[in-house]
Amino acid sequence: MKTPELPLRDIHLPDAVSWWPLAPGWWLSLAVLVMLLAALAWWWRGAPLRRLRQAALAELGSIEQAYSHSGDGHACAQALSRLLRRVALLAGDARAAHSHGADMLAVLNNLGKTPLPMEVITLTDAAPYSPRAAADLDAEKYREITLNLRQWLMQLRVPRARLVSERRAAV
Repeated sequence: MKTPELPLRDIHLPDAVSWWPLAPGWWLSLAVLVMLLAALAWWWRGAPLRRLRQAALAELGSIEQAYSHSGDGHACAQALSRLLRRVALLAGDARAAHSHGADMLAVLNNLGKTPLPMEVITLTDAAPYSPRAAADLDAEKYREITLNLRQWLMQLRVPRARLVSERRAAV
């Protein structure tokens, strides 16, 4: 008996694998990449303010160290006044160069989340120009003032547009 021919087709290859739609692992990888890029952009935007804060805190540390070695309240008050003016100028407020008293207080209060402690203003208002006013404050008062100033500098906030425009103007 003769076997009937089976209707078999020839061997054929499967369709090519398409790159689309992506597998779930690729979607997860893309989502992680987008989040990393967003985090990097957020970090990069805050860099100028972080540098300003770090520089101001480093200078405050050197002022505190110089005061602890010399005990010269007048020089400390002058250095603190210069520090506050420089912070305000770097933050983009040109009024800080020639302001004093209530005007300087308004300039500095615009930079912090909280107002600048009044002890710091009173110290930097009169003591840099009067050795007698600086001598009236004892070492404990200076430590308290620098501690308050350190806390204020830690929460310093400056609009990014001000920092960027100042940096471009300096170049």
